[in-house]
Amino acid sequence: MPWKNPSLFKFDFGHIARHAPSAGGVYGIFSDAGWVYFGETADLQRRLGEHLIDAKHCIHRYSPLHFSYEITMDRSLRCHELVLEFAPPCNLGLP
Repeated sequence: MPWKNPSLFKFDFGHIARHAPSAGGVYGIFSDAGWVYFGETADLQRRLGEHLIDAKHCIHRYSPLHFSYEITMDRSLRCHELVLEFAPPCNLGLP
């Protein structure tokens, strides 16, 4: 199932604070090469901020980075669908 949110934002603190809600959903982080990572959380803004400061996370091997999100109640299922469809390297443990 394709990504449902056409809005894309730069992956930095300012854009996360302005555009990511403190609501539950799934999020995708991507670079010019494509989707890098999908995750699910009860608080999109908090979790995206945590990824931004976690310099050891796989996502920081790619740049420039952007993010998008979908508000959904069935976060785990949606995240699983996205990982299966797009096979992002950081979900699959690839370099």
